[in-house]
Amino acid sequence: MEIGILLKQIVHKKRNTNLIYLTISESLAGNIKDLFIYLICFRKLSKTYVHLHGGSIGELLFDKFLFIKWLNKYFYKRIGGVIVLGKSHVSIFKDLISKEKIHVEYFSAKADEDKKAAGVGSNSTNEIPFTGKTKVKII
Repeated sequence: MEIGILLKQIVHKKRNTNLIYLTISESLAGNIKDLFIYLICFRKLSKTYVHLHGGSIGELLFDKFLFIKWLNKYFYKRIGGVIVLGKSHVSIFKDLISKEKIHVEYFSAKADEDKKAAGVGSNSTNEIPFTGKTKVKII
């Protein structure tokens, strides 16, 4: 039920957006939800950036479920970029998206300040809250 509400909010808010930021899920059910978000935002994928906070999506999903990997690859080739926390996570996406679209973020107070200045992670009216770790920001 909650996922349906989230997807409905995305349908309505994506129309007048300049940028979409999504913290991606590492579970199978969460990734299926992410795939629905990509489908809803298909025309805005070039302005969509996904952020991986963990590092187990490769072994939990992509190595076990090749069809899920293929679906993600289909969308990742069209998105603006992937943000990963450290160089060790770049290899997760090497076969899914061009290297130029993989951005490594190193955790630091400066990076956190930059995100706040850009409005990423704030509780603005354009952020769609969702229980769990998912964050969708329509900018």
